Amino acid sequence: MKLKMSILARSCPGQFLPDANPSFRCRGKRAIVTDNTQGMDREAKIQLLWGGKVTVRKILSLLGQSAHIEIQLAPEYNHALFSRLHSAAAQAGAEDIDITGGPELLETVAMIKGLDALSELVEPLGQAGASVHVESPPRITIQIPDRE
Repeated sequence: MKLKMSILARSCPGQFLPDANPSFRCRGKRAIVTDNTQGMDREAKIQLLWGGKVTVRKILSLLGQSAHIEIQLAPEYNHALFSRLHSAAAQAGAEDIDITGGPELLETVAMIKGLDALSELVEPLGQAGASVHVESPPRITIQIPDRE
């Protein structure tokens, strides 16, 4: 049997986002999650609030395992992300972002003030074979494949 582990929380300071997961408990700064959903691939689903280098360190600690990581950014980043990722011609319409690529996408995103720590992830995520998705509302999703 394979397990799907879902690490979603709110009350651990700066750690994770909320989820209706009744098996979540927080002790100090540690999140304790138990989710024994059967028949699913073993993959950690982690939702983080952007916290700069702290968030980058958390992501780096997950390398080597299969993970689906969602980084929630402040709404104020949407315009900067859209401007950086789209051509001038596309900027006349609604600022909806939906771009998928490799870790090199983070190089472009890291040019935005306040997101520069993301540049530290480009090389390690490239070596891990990860994919990156940037979308609106401002969120970055990183998919780290299983290395079996």
